[in-house]
Amino acid sequence: MAEEVSTKEKILLEAMELFSTYGYKTVTVRTIASKVGIRDSGLYKHYPSKRAIFEAIVATAKERFLSRAEVAKVTDIRLATMKAACLSMFNFQTTDLWATSLRKILMSEMFHDKEMADIYKEIFINMPIRNESIVFDNLIKSGFMKKGDAKVYAMELYAPFFLYHSVSFDYTELEGRFKTHVDNFIKAYFTIKRMDK
Repeated sequence: MAEEVSTKEKILLEAMELFSTYGYKTVTVRTIASKVGIRDSGLYKHYPSKRAIFEAIVATAKERFLSRAEVAKVTDIRLATMKAACLSMFNFQTTDLWATSLRKILMSEMFHDKEMADIYKEIFINMPIRNESIVFDNLIKSGFMKKGDAKVYAMELYAPFFLYHSVSFDYTELEGRFKTHVDNFIKAYFTIKRMDK
């Protein structure tokens, strides 16, 4: 049996859909309340403003990203594990409702709102590269990766995946190419002889 969604959660879900469809600036608190099926005053019991709703959406999406990144973190150094972790994280970033909706909201607002641009940069560029850099730095120190700049390695692995975040595409068609990209990356930077295939 599915868990019932609380009014507070429903406000976030409906607002997220409205913001990603019509843009943050054009959606009003009244529109969100109407979509949830409550009065404006009922919505204000949960969130003091439209901005507070947006900030809650960002916080939830960021938490989900960090939680998913923790799950995908490679602690088991095998080629199959590396490939699976890379593809799993990309799949999450392109199919998770919170990730895809937040990306749409931020992309529609970022060119005229510096704060939105900063949030986009932090969540979709800085955070993934920072997390991968930490993993790669540990792998370099352990001798599983060639000596080099862990951040540059992270950028090189992440860049092709990032290119497809903002466009519609057929994942099954690209999946083979992404696997090849990960294979090539591993061959270029990992000390394969030290890894259990």
